[in-house]
Amino acid sequence: MDRAYSKEDTDRSMLDAEEADHGSLTLNKVDTPFLAAAFMSLVASVSLWFLVDQLSGVFVGIWVPSILSLWCGIRGRVNDSK
Repeated sequence: MDRAYSKEDTDRSMLDAEEADHGSLTLNKVDTPFLAAAFMSLVASVSLWFLVDQLSGVFVGIWVPSILSLWCGIRGRVNDSK
């Protein structure tokens, strides 16, 4: 039942895990609009906070995590379909 693993087996499994992790770090066409929208929302939030009204800045600032969570959900669906 117990299997002795050689150095070659562990090195290969580590390489496979690194390749799988590295592949998930690349950006594809779905990622760019969501990241751009989150960044623009952050800039708009800070601008509203300092230039117009703090309450408006907080309202727009809440959009950032909402956009990023929507992005994570859609990215998970896209990755599952591949």
